[in-house]
Amino acid sequence: MSSKPFLVIKVQIDSSILEEFEKWYREVHLHNILRIPGVIAAYRLNKLRNDNYWLTILKFQDETALQDALNSSEAGKARQAWQRWMPYISDMSVEVYATLGSLMTYHHRN
Repeated sequence: MSSKPFLVIKVQIDSSILEEFEKWYREVHLHNILRIPGVIAAYRLNKLRNDNYWLTILKFQDETALQDALNSSEAGKARQAWQRWMPYISDMSVEVYATLGSLMTYHHRN
């Protein structure tokens, strides 16, 4: 049994626009993310380091759904919407976590 893949997005937002960003995230962006095919859950954490550091985790149905989701028009719209906030982001990372398959066993013979 394999675990579901995750996409982890970390951002640090300029505190001067944090209230506006939080409102947009809750009322607009979160709904758009959940429309991406293959996304089965979304989680958001803040206050990891300080008040303006955010972490979002998207859980996908499976590895195939992850690839399809990243290439979907819905994901494209969600990425495009982020452009508005880029001038206010000082640190951002996007990471994918998925199950690793087993590797072929290597036999060394002398």
